Amino acid sequence: MPSNLYSPGQIISLDQAKTGSNFRITEINNADTAAMTVRLGILVGQTVAISAKIPGGPVVISLNNLEIALGREYCKDIRGEIFHP
Repeated sequence: MPSNLYSPGQIISLDQAKTGSNFRITEINNADTAAMTVRLGILVGQTVAISAKIPGGPVVISLNNLEIALGREYCKDIRGEIFHP
């Protein structure tokens, strides 16, 4: 399903979110990914903005005026919903 068809409230992985969207993290499905995200200050319940998606590379998120590049494999473990403030 193309990412532009995701609706608010639908649970998807971070790598599926469209550039420019806001994404509320609802779960992190892997212990290694959870440990890495905590070290970066990324927590369940937070809303991040999808700044960029590099083809074949990382997903860049914005959080608290920081841009953080996350590898696609990590992003597959981070689940949440598109959020419209």
